Amino acid sequence: LAAALGNALWATVALPLQGCAGALDTFLSQAYGAKQFAAYGQWVQVATLCMTALSIPVACFLGLAEPMLRSIGQDPLIARSAGHFCLGLIPGVPPFIAFLCLSKCLQAQHILAPAIYVALVANAFNVLANWLLIYKLGLGLAGAPIATSLSRWAQLLLLLGYLLRSRKRLGSTLPGLSVGDWGQLCSFARRFFRLGAPGALMLALEAWSFDLSTVMAGY
Repeated sequence: LAAALGNALWATVALPLQGCAGALDTFLSQAYGAKQFAAYGQWVQVATLCMTALSIPVACFLGLAEPMLRSIGQDPLIARSAGHFCLGLIPGVPPFIAFLCLSKCLQAQHILAPAIYVALVANAFNVLANWLLIYKLGLGLAGAPIATSLSRWAQLLLLLGYLLRSRKRLGSTLPGLSVGDWGQLCSFARRFFRLGAPGALMLALEAWSFDLSTVMAGY
């Protein structure tokens, strides 16, 4: 039950992040259709930076899981276990967000296979990591979120490896390392959040409606 509550709290922030990132689908499709490849790379860069910045409040939310659950009357033992579970998920937040944005960079160009293969490998890695941490190393419940965070880092590193290997073929659609013009960056960021906020709210309401049943089970 503690793991279910921890995953419910994770879903409360993960689904809104996915909804916000959905704005990238619109901007990338427009840029790719118009053959504005430089703008395409800029949108990926801006979205990744903006979404990564959101990992800070997400990490704070997960870090406060135990006192939040206690404040709504959850059993103290379950709240403590769920809080520790959420703490183990925090290191996996940045790679989760970065993978989300970079996979959309490929999807808008009709390149779907790499993200699928990477996800399959990461899932297999997650199963192995869970087995090692939970059973072989005896960490129990605490090992599950650590395995999840490790698998998210593995997922991101595998995708980055593919992007580096395919950089010549993908060309200027990939984001650069330099920030560039701050005025243009801020303009892109405002447009991204203006479109992403409604999508985040929509998926947040959906997530919260389902998570309510898990919270009720905790009572």
